[in-house]
Amino acid sequence: MGKLSKDRRDIYYRKAKENGYRARSSYKLIQINDKFEIFKLFNPTNYNNNDIGEVVNKYNDEFCYNIVDLCAAPGSWSQVLKNICLYNYYNMLYFINKNNNMNSELDTLEHEEFVKNFSLYINFNDTLEKKIDKFLKNNNHQIKEPKLVAVDLQEIGNMNYINIIQGDITKMSTINQILKCMNGNEKEEKKFAYAHAVVSDGAPDITGMNDIDEFIQSQLILSSLKVCCSVLKVGGNFISKIFRGEYTGLLIFHLNKFFEKIYVCKPQSSRNKSLESFLVCLNFGLPKSAITSLFTNTNELCYDCKNENELRNVHIESINGKDQDCEDCQEDKLDSDLDSPDNEKGNNINITNNVTKKNLDIFNFYCSDSDEDIKYFNSDEEENVNNYISSNFSSNNKLFSFVATQNYYDSDKSYLLPQNYIRHEPQIMPLQPPYLLSLQNRRKETKKV
Repeated sequence: MGKLSKDRRDIYYRKAKENGYRARSSYKLIQINDKFEIFKLFNPTNYNNNDIGEVVNKYNDEFCYNIVDLCAAPGSWSQVLKNICLYNYYNMLYFINKNNNMNSELDTLEHEEFVKNFSLYINFNDTLEKKIDKFLKNNNHQIKEPKLVAVDLQEIGNMNYINIIQGDITKMSTINQILKCMNGNEKEEKKFAYAHAVVSDGAPDITGMNDIDEFIQSQLILSSLKVCCSVLKVGGNFISKIFRGEYTGLLIFHLNKFFEKIYVCKPQSSRNKSLESFLVCLNFGLPKSAITSLFTNTNELCYDCKNENELRNVHIESINGKDQDCEDCQEDKLDSDLDSPDNEKGNNINITNNVTKKNLDIFNFYCSDSDEDIKYFNSDEEENVNNYISSNFSSNNKLFSFVATQNYYDSDKSYLLPQNYIRHEPQIMPLQPPYLLSLQNRRKETKKV
């Protein structure tokens, strides 16, 4: 693709390169945050009359974010999250130095100018790192450092202050790595750190068949929910890409068991022709019914868990057991059971039912509370599914709310380039993309010609 063609792309593509972001998707998270204020910027001057210890506690409790970014490559969402977290961290460090009379007049002027010009729409990661390094030497208070974890199957370019994990989010081993990064060397249970938020901008390779794309994306969302149940703090938030389709209501119906309020948001930077929207799930909780369903999908087993940690332990044990079941439940094993001479015709039916109850489908496994849920979820009749959802929510408020962000640049509109426009290169080139071999072969063929 020629340079002229690149410059004619939508305005968010150009803005991302101009403002230091790795991809245009960064603006989707920024606009979602503008709408819902999930990640707030810390202004210590609002607490000038408070004791410095109280301000530190305020920052540690409410503005020092621990965040997990799933399906993070190439890292644009991680850059936005780092922008927010380091801005809050820097403001807290500057405030302490100011109270200790350690800031020069030049420091004050630079700080005021920086805060005045700061915007999430511009990547200030490098600038913030330098400012933090300058003030961190004089930090004598117990100020927490934000913890950011980025996870993806693909390689992600290195970023300071971000723990990068190359792994599969559907595996418990990856979840254990996330927990290890979140807690570092803190072994005391009372200091155990959970994430304030889990975000995911991941999506499968698009097939062009909307039903298939919607289904696979829903599987990815529920795999992210599996991560939430292990790493997200009670009261935390979850943001994930979703492809809207006929079963969107059913997916959100199940997510409502884990979150108090769910919104479907379409940022202005998301193209209208795209099926994508974003789930914004607020106030996470661990329902006992969902934990129970991880084992049997019935109410036969009940756990009187006393606290959050016990609920999480039960959940993690059940995931490990489920992963083992998936490995053991192979087709050849099923065939050998069915062909066994000890099994009569009636027993064969029971065996098949038992295998079905294992619920290899991730929808059923992570969200269904009962066989009644499973029955309707597996139904091929759309009318039956919709009636079941309606009956369960007839006495409640709306299943979810659809919202749009404020008026920003229109991603589907063409904007004229200024006469003195300078083309910018991408912040980082793709690392080991799946199409690399094809490109190399094409270049070799071109050279031969």
